[in-house]
Amino acid sequence: MIEGSYSLNLNTPMGNIPCMVNLWFEGKILNGKIEIMGSKNFLKGGKAEDNKCFFEGEINTPLGNISYKILGIIEGDKINIFAETNKGNFNLNGNRIK
Repeated sequence: MIEGSYSLNLNTPMGNIPCMVNLWFEGKILNGKIEIMGSKNFLKGGKAEDNKCFFEGEINTPLGNISYKILGIIEGDKINIFAETNKGNFNLNGNRIK
């Protein structure tokens, strides 16, 4: 099951940054919200296939707009996210909390 709330750590060159991700379906479309460093950004128009989810888009941050392509893999209550962005590639790992 992909839907749920997850507590994650974003691994960056500056160290780990905690964040929260919520994922839910509207029909067959996967949507999400990521809360990081005091800001909330929505992920829209995602796809899910088995235990994998995919998103593409842009997030507005205090550091400017960040374009991204995301692959998330959920195994039980663990989630691993691989993000390719215009600011570099990042890994996020965490656990389901709801």
